[in-house]
Amino acid sequence: MDLTAFIHALSASGLFSARAFLPAFLTALLLRFGPEVPLLQDLPILQGVTGVPTWFTHDATLIGLGVLALAEILAVKTETGEEVLDLLERYLKPAMAVLCCLGVLSVRDRQVVEGLVLPGVEAGLGDGLWALGNGLLVAWVTGLRARFRGVFRAIDEDDDLGWRQLASWFEDLAVSGGLLVLVFYPVLMLVLLGVTLGALQAVSLLLERREQRRRGACPACGKALHRSALHCPGCGQAQDQPADVGFFGQSLEFSASDREVLSLRLAERRRCPRCAERLPLRRPRQACPGCGHDPFADEVFCARYLAMVSRRLVPALGLGFLCSLVPVLGLVPGVVVCRQALTGPFSRYLPGGRRTLARWGLRLVFVVLLSIQWLPVVGGVVVPLVGALGYLVYRRAFVGLCRVGAAAAV
Repeated sequence: MDLTAFIHALSASGLFSARAFLPAFLTALLLRFGPEVPLLQDLPILQGVTGVPTWFTHDATLIGLGVLALAEILAVKTETGEEVLDLLERYLKPAMAVLCCLGVLSVRDRQVVEGLVLPGVEAGLGDGLWALGNGLLVAWVTGLRARFRGVFRAIDEDDDLGWRQLASWFEDLAVSGGLLVLVFYPVLMLVLLGVTLGALQAVSLLLERREQRRRGACPACGKALHRSALHCPGCGQAQDQPADVGFFGQSLEFSASDREVLSLRLAERRRCPRCAERLPLRRPRQACPGCGHDPFADEVFCARYLAMVSRRLVPALGLGFLCSLVPVLGLVPGVVVCRQALTGPFSRYLPGGRRTLARWGLRLVFVVLLSIQWLPVVGGVVVPLVGALGYLVYRRAFVGLCRVGAAAAV
């Protein structure tokens, strides 16, 4: 493998960790049409590119990669599509990186490749080894990205604050812009990749250590448990001073003043109200993986949970009304407040299909109501109306799932 292609493949590993098909499509596009563009003809990566399209720069490949890249960009903007890609990314992204690496070599003239081959590496064998090594690097970077994204997903699982959506658009721009930097300044891109990976690794280790510090040990049996746990998942011993939880469900430094309220707030963040372990499934009726407790099997607890959310209805809708009075700018904070207070406690327990259907239905209502949002005073009903509808729709779905789970248990 020649030095130029090696630097390109190594630097592109960060791009492939963000998107599987977009970097490959842009690279194939560059190799196919770059030699015909005056500003690009002298780029090192285009030296020795043959005029006849290979499998990587063939029209069918370009069309296929373009369609897949567009589908990937659209998919990560939807919750269901993002979940599917999350399951496939650990295999798909390294595979595409390997294919792209081999595709770059297939386009470049073999004489040029052999003239620039890395010392001590046989051309044919080296191509496959470097491509495989690049795939393994992309797999590691993809895992690092997944761990980092997992932190934000745990904080705001339904993306009510829009962080993940914003990050998705940023990654699309970063991949496109990063490829331009890679093409014109490959060494700079390599440095940027190293700095970014170092920063992500440092933040990841910092978060892991912080999470470890948030765990304690049961004084009765010594089993590790969350500091916000009301009961030990091992022996069931009640904990004297469980830590309170914050807005995003994280353990705080001070103890909770009300154990009943703490249990409800844990359940609101889809954590077990007994041992504070995260509940993995998107449904109300499930056994906690830590202690085996099924929170919403208890009808009394379920009623208390519903009552907790209903008490927020008037304050949240009132705040939403005040936000709606501000044209355009007031919509975002108003919607975020209603999502966090009224729909989030229910939507976190709904399966993907139901949650997506409900969210898009409410979005259509929201778009229709935007036509009156500019009217003085009258526009103040936009956020409260959408918030009230969201509360009713999600609450009904949540209660229905609780009843289905109860009937299945019987």
